[in-house]
Amino acid sequence: MNRFAMSALALTVLATAVPAHAQQGINDPNATRIGCYRQVQVPAKFSVKKILVKESYRQYIKRANGRIDLMEYPPVYREEKKMIAPPETVMREVTCTD
Repeated sequence: MNRFAMSALALTVLATAVPAHAQQGINDPNATRIGCYRQVQVPAKFSVKKILVKESYRQYIKRANGRIDLMEYPPVYREEKKMIAPPETVMREVTCTD
């Protein structure tokens, strides 16, 4: 994935660094279109680890009307996020439309 992102970045830099007189050849009748691409922002990737804070438990609760309920409370977790890959811009191939 990184190799693809680097090549897309290099392609973008080369495309913007071409002088204006060289861009006049875009409408050259001898040129053929190889593919069409669009820049896409890929969000960052994270690894999420759940850490137990409080275990689940059951508890009897006496209500005002004399009824006794057995309540179960779920466990409580906190999340630890670690960034695996930063956000990046990639070139995705799209269908060419004229």
